[in-house]
Amino acid sequence: MNLTPIQKRAVRKQRNKTDLDMNLVALIDIFTILIFFLLSSATEVETLPSYRAVKLPESTADTQPRETIVVVVSGSEIVVDGRKVADVADVMKASDDVIPALKAELELLNKRQVIREKNRVVVQGVNFIKRHTRPNPQRNIKGGIAEREAALHVSNVMLVDPESDKRTRVKSKVLEDGQRVRVAKSGALLDK
Repeated sequence: MNLTPIQKRAVRKQRNKTDLDMNLVALIDIFTILIFFLLSSATEVETLPSYRAVKLPESTADTQPRETIVVVVSGSEIVVDGRKVADVADVMKASDDVIPALKAELELLNKRQVIREKNRVVVQGVNFIKRHTRPNPQRNIKGGIAEREAALHVSNVMLVDPESDKRTRVKSKVLEDGQRVRVAKSGALLDK
């Protein structure tokens, strides 16, 4: 059925019509009475000190805090941030107090920072940016030019070949058990 524009407007108006009809005059009256009651009942006036009178403590930290690393030691394995690092049985057999695989993993995590929500990575010593900041004594910020490492997209970062310790391209391979793993060009497995 074809409707004229006036009929279409009438149908829209009827469809969007609500049964709730608010009377703003009554709400404003109630609000005014409430304000008057609150003002009349407040007999004491409290003055707040100015921000110049309050001294905030100065931070002695030079760097921002980093994300925490989760190390899980179960009955059979040691896991760092979801990656299996070592077996507990092998660690217990070793006479050394330092677990080399755990130490290597923690040093690797210390060198890089991952921002998973944006698929970005901060690599130590790469992609420096400069930020010009104004001094702000209220927030205890010194002005000047601050240089820091910026994040890179994960597609611009290459993985390290575990055999040669050099960057490598990655290919995919299906193992005999049907599991798909990433493999370096040299043939070394990247996914353990």
